[in-house]
Amino acid sequence: MANQHSHKLRGIRQIPQDLWDEFEAAAAEMGSDRSDITKRFYEWFVCRPGAQLPDRPEPKQS
Repeated sequence: MANQHSHKLRGIRQIPQDLWDEFEAAAAEMGSDRSDITKRFYEWFVCRPGAQLPDRPEPKQS
């Protein structure tokens, strides 16, 4: 069926909006998106073979 997700949608709770927005911007800066970064972290966390932590952007200079 058109316009349906291939996987069940999952909500993430207790994430402050400012953190959510910073995460989205950082993922975009790295040429990715929140879903891809999160999935890659989950794969690394559960020790899937070949999984690696995603790269992070450089810290902002204050």
